[in-house]
Amino acid sequence: MEQIFMLVFMVILIGIVIYFGIKENKETTKENNKIEEDPDRFSKKIRAIKEEYGEFNYIEQPAMKIGEWENEVRKNISSIVDTKTKYSSNKELRILVGDYNRASASNTTSVLESVGLNVTIANSGIEIIERIKNNEKYDLIISNNIYDSGHCDGPETLMRLREIDKFNIPVIVLTVSKGKRDMFVNGYGFNEYMEKLLTQDKVMETLPKLFKDLEFTKIESNKSA
Repeated sequence: MEQIFMLVFMVILIGIVIYFGIKENKETTKENNKIEEDPDRFSKKIRAIKEEYGEFNYIEQPAMKIGEWENEVRKNISSIVDTKTKYSSNKELRILVGDYNRASASNTTSVLESVGLNVTIANSGIEIIERIKNNEKYDLIISNNIYDSGHCDGPETLMRLREIDKFNIPVIVLTVSKGKRDMFVNGYGFNEYMEKLLTQDKVMETLPKLFKDLEFTKIESNKSA
């Protein structure tokens, strides 16, 4: 009798675990669908939290002094992907790249410069914001989706940038999240989305969507006969 009681108890317990697991999955799906249905939902949610609890407990200063991270990355800059083929651009675009990972920042910079673009490197979303507030001029910002703990992430960085008076620079999110373009573009409001690792093909496919008549031309190497 005791064994039957224990068996019934275990069946009930397993049933409860399964029920709440399914419920949690449904709530997560529902939440993701809401983000996609309301493009401004993320910003509204952030502002609502600020109104109730005050400013976020984010570090308000860059992790490093402005410019230090770029100097560190450029000491040993290299690409992970192939950048042997070089291209020129018909527009002199100035790009601000935000990435706290040295290898990733190095690769992104190498790829962008290998197709004829000018790059400045920031260590965090806060540094991106500070550079823009300091009136540094850029044509495009490419931001990580996440940064070191304590610093605002990509979507929060985007929201703060758009609160700056007369800010109109397009912002691309660069992320390891695969197949999430709708969420980042239609949900969070980024102008475009690119997946890591960045490659020349991704750059030459994505940037012309934001810059009319932008073209990249392959630079033929001069080989002596």
